[in-house]
Amino acid sequence: MMSPLTVVLLMDELEEWSGTEVHLRRLLSSIDPSRVAPVLAILGRDRLLHEFTEATGVPTRSLGVRSVMSLEGLRGARKVARLLEDEGARLLVTYHTAADLIGPVAGRLANVPVISSRRDEGFTKKPVHVALQRPLNRLLAGMITVSNKVRRAVQASEGYPPERSQVIWNGEDLTRFSPGPSELREELGLEQDTPLVASVSLLSPIKDHDTQLGAMEILVKREPRATLLVVGDGPERARLEAAAAPLGERVRFLGHRDDIPELLRGVDVLIQTSLSEGFSNTILQAMATALPVVVTAVGGNVELVTAEIGHLVDRRAPDQ
Repeated sequence: MMSPLTVVLLMDELEEWSGTEVHLRRLLSSIDPSRVAPVLAILGRDRLLHEFTEATGVPTRSLGVRSVMSLEGLRGARKVARLLEDEGARLLVTYHTAADLIGPVAGRLANVPVISSRRDEGFTKKPVHVALQRPLNRLLAGMITVSNKVRRAVQASEGYPPERSQVIWNGEDLTRFSPGPSELREELGLEQDTPLVASVSLLSPIKDHDTQLGAMEILVKREPRATLLVVGDGPERARLEAAAAPLGERVRFLGHRDDIPELLRGVDVLIQTSLSEGFSNTILQAMATALPVVVTAVGGNVELVTAEIGHLVDRRAPDQ
């Protein structure tokens, strides 16, 4: 019997439960250990490392690399190369800006093929990152993109040949996300006929929650009981709570939730106002719950949402 293939997955940090972290937790929790032996390596901040290890049972390594734009980056590449050698890795998969820069160098040092997994349109990459990434991409064995829009974005910014990349869309577990009853309104002390709109995402600038608040200002003038549930946490929370204060109970911040399937079953509409998007897990989850969506026409959203299931709107357009 053949031994499982050791694959190292390299990420910049593990600080918040955003799309990539949720994707990896689900992927690594369901992978066949007889075929693949994964190891998750984190370059920088790792607040969720213990929680992630408990959830997946996958070995994790914290490398303590704080910068890639200096000699620290070269030392980081050597750290990753040593990890690949120590683990007997047969493949390295990189996620996000720092890992995409360090990974190809580490793979060359350890003679291990590298695949870059691209899950967004590159909004975190500054011009200097893109300039460095272009030659480093020649060291890649290939690339995975989460949508056709992401593949085109990588081609446009980094010149990466689309024929050397493979689109693999996100999927969702239909045993968890499906229509059904919910006690959400009872939990929140709301009447059963209260119109509920939900937003589920990391509270970060790229998600543009300000547009959601603007839309709610318009909506409550038409339907005074309409309520927006902002689900998730992140660096923008305190500012957004202050901005939403004039709307009072019409906007409720619920923080991080582990019961997203039941929460989605308890609302009427999902709203997403991202300025950029790869291929949204949250939209998939809403679709699986038979929930209509109102989302911005960005990234993979246009490959996912049709007139039959939702409404595509322009960015920063609360009146749409």
